[in-house]
Amino acid sequence: MAQEQATLFPPSAGDDARRPDPYGRDELNLIELAFTTLGRARSRKTLKTEWKGKDHKGRTRKFYKTVTGSDEFGLPEYASEELLIALFHKASRDDFEARSVTAVPYELLQLMGWGTDGRAYERLKRALDQLAGVYITTNALWNPESGTFSKAGFHILDNYEFVEDADSGRTRLTVAWNERLFTIFQQSRFKRLDTSFFYDLPSPVAKRLYRWLDKHLRQTGHAEIDVLHLAHVKLEISHSKKYISQVMQVLEPALDELTERGYCSWAIADSQTDSGKKLVFDRIRRAAPALTTEHDGLSALSPTQRDLLEALAGRGLSVSAARTLVTDHEPDAVRRQVRHFDWLLASGEPPKSAGWFVAAIEKDFGLPPALLAEDKSAAARAGSAAAQSARQRKADSAREAEQARARQARDAVRERLAGLSDTERAELETRAVADLDSVNRARYRDKGLDAKGLRPIVEARMAELLDG
Repeated sequence: MAQEQATLFPPSAGDDARRPDPYGRDELNLIELAFTTLGRARSRKTLKTEWKGKDHKGRTRKFYKTVTGSDEFGLPEYASEELLIALFHKASRDDFEARSVTAVPYELLQLMGWGTDGRAYERLKRALDQLAGVYITTNALWNPESGTFSKAGFHILDNYEFVEDADSGRTRLTVAWNERLFTIFQQSRFKRLDTSFFYDLPSPVAKRLYRWLDKHLRQTGHAEIDVLHLAHVKLEISHSKKYISQVMQVLEPALDELTERGYCSWAIADSQTDSGKKLVFDRIRRAAPALTTEHDGLSALSPTQRDLLEALAGRGLSVSAARTLVTDHEPDAVRRQVRHFDWLLASGEPPKSAGWFVAAIEKDFGLPPALLAEDKSAAARAGSAAAQSARQRKADSAREAEQARARQARDAVRERLAGLSDTERAELETRAVADLDSVNRARYRDKGLDAKGLRPIVEARMAELLDG
C-alpha cells in the first residue's frame, strides 16, 4: 500500500475542517527579548539584563533590556508567555490585519493544554493582567524599516475585555496589541511556529529554548552560542547560576528533550566566547516520505526525475501531482521553485496551498530579489569553495588518519584497563574524574561515563595515570 503523504499545507475547503492547524506565528523580536520569569515571580517587579553584541554594522556595543511588572501583579510568569503564543496563533488566522484579537477563552485554554476548570480560567485572567501590566524598555528592538536596532519602550497589550454574547451567552475575550508593537507586527517580523510541538514540551525552559532554536536553525540548520549568554540573556535563567556546571544542570533536561523528540542535536565545546564554552546545535532532518514501486509510473522516471519527485512529495504534494510536474517540465525549472518554496518557508511566509507549487512551476514564477541576492552571494562563495576543495580533501585525509590513530590508541587503552581488577579500575577512574574540569565533573555526577563524549576523556586520563 502506498504510504500516506505528509503535507505542509493547511487543509482545503474539501478537507476535514475540524482538523486543527498546528502552526501559528512567533514574533522575532520577542524571541530575543524574554520578558517573563521561568518560575514564580514572587515579589519581583523588575528584570534587568545587559549584554554585548554586534550592531547592524558588525560593531560591538552594549545592549540592555528592562522589564517592569505592575505594582499589583508583578513580573509576568511563564504562563503569560504561553498565552502570548496562543494569541499569536489566533491572530495569525487573520494575518495580523487587526490590532485587536477576539477569541473564545475555552479554545485558548484547550490550545494551551491548561484544562478548562475554574482554576484554569483564573490562571488565564492572571496571565492577561500580567501581559497588560508589563512594560519593556530596550535598545535591542530590531527595526526592519531602518535595518537598525532602535531604542523603544512598549507594553505588550494595551487592554483586554471579556464580553458575554447576548444571544448565545458565550463569553468572548478581546485583546488589543500595543500600538508600537503592532506596527512591528505589520512589518512581518514573524516566523512560523509549531504550536502543538511547543505546548507539548514539558517545561518552560524547553519551550523557550525551542522558540529560540526554531528561529536560529531555520536557515542553515546550524547554530552556536556561548553557554552563559544563552542561559542568562536569551532564556533568562537565574543569574545566580554563575557557573557553567550550574547552568547545564538546568539546560540538559531541555536539551535532551528536544533531541529525543527528533528536533535537534547538541554538544558543548570549548570556544573563544566569554565563558569559554559554547553550545553547538544542528537540526535533525527528517527524511522525505519513501516512494516504492507501488506508486504507478515511477519505474519510467529517470533518476533525476525521481529525485525531484521525492523533493516535491516531501514538501506536501501528492505523488501523482509531483509526477506530472517532473515529467512535463525541465529539471532546472522544478529545482528553481523548490528553492523558492524553501526560501518562503524559512522566511515565515509559506505558500498556503499545494496549488502554489503547480502554478509556480508551470508559470515559472520569478524569484524574489532577496533570494536572487542570496544565490548570487552563494555563487561567489562557491567559487572560493572550489579553490579550497583540494585543501579540504587533504585535511580530511589527515583527519581520518588521525582518527584512525586515535581509535587505535583508545583500543590499546581499553585493553590495558581490561587487565585491571574491578577495584583497581574503580580507584583509577575516581582519580581521573577528579582531574576533570568542573563542567565534566558535573556531567559525570549526573550520568557517569554514559555522558556524551566523556568516556574517552576519562579513559585517556586513566591511561596517563597508569603510565605516571
